[in-house]
Amino acid sequence: MNRLIDTVVGRPRTTLLLLFMILLTGIASLRSIPVESDPSIAVPVYVIQLYNDGISAEDGERLLVQPLENELRSVEGVEEIRPYSGESNSTVVVEFDAAQDVDQALLDVREAVDRAKVELPSSTEEPVIQEQ
Repeated sequence: MNRLIDTVVGRPRTTLLLLFMILLTGIASLRSIPVESDPSIAVPVYVIQLYNDGISAEDGERLLVQPLENELRSVEGVEEIRPYSGESNSTVVVEFDAAQDVDQALLDVREAVDRAKVELPSSTEEPVIQEQ
């Protein structure tokens, strides 16, 4: 170790040249690597809203959310399903894998909602599907 230190101290021009070359290589590498400050990653997330006047939150969970959730679980690529129920309405948030095609995911969600409509009460309004 002492020999290395003696060599570095004994040859300051060589040491500074080596340091300068390392810095230039680092700067050139940094400029050649593409970096985006705001990358565009499309993660398919859909919000399905169900309205039924006069239904309680508990009944909304049982009558509106559960049939829809059962159908959505069979869709390929679904990563997470988050249901929320309130007075007269229920909301289901469906998140897909980032690698999933956005258009195909929307089509799959619409098909699952159409299959679940058969099990929903007749007083339920048409489900609203929104992309986030």
